[in-house]
Amino acid sequence: MTTSEGLILASMSYDHFVTICHPLHNPICMSKMTCVKMTLGSWTLDSINSVSHTVYALHLPYCRSRAVNHIFCDVPAMVSLACVDTWVYEYMVFVRTSLFLLVPFIGITASYGQVLFAVFQMHSKDGRRKAFTTCSTHLTVVTLYYAPFV
Repeated sequence: MTTSEGLILASMSYDHFVTICHPLHNPICMSKMTCVKMTLGSWTLDSINSVSHTVYALHLPYCRSRAVNHIFCDVPAMVSLACVDTWVYEYMVFVRTSLFLLVPFIGITASYGQVLFAVFQMHSKDGRRKAFTTCSTHLTVVTLYYAPFV
């Protein structure tokens, strides 16, 4: 799980919100610059998260061999080789992961709550069907992304 995946899913839900709730404002609210800012923001947060894990793992004192019996030399494999107590790091990973899952999920839920409210106020059955068709694929991806974490 990366931070950027959750934030990009939240950005997509915002795009659906703007498309359905404010259809004539879509070119203004979701301009190319807004998309670039959202993408760069998610990549920046993901990079900071990854670098902080790596720096922490590289500064741990190791008592045993540094040979890792894994295909990838991942941070949890390195932390298990440390000769100090790593409960603070494990707690911070829990908090960080919870935040990086919860904040985008709240944004997605808020966006789709407003989308559903707008869809149920539509008088046209064809308009409702188009709105649900637009959102259904993204909601499927969001469900497949968040279901394993639940």
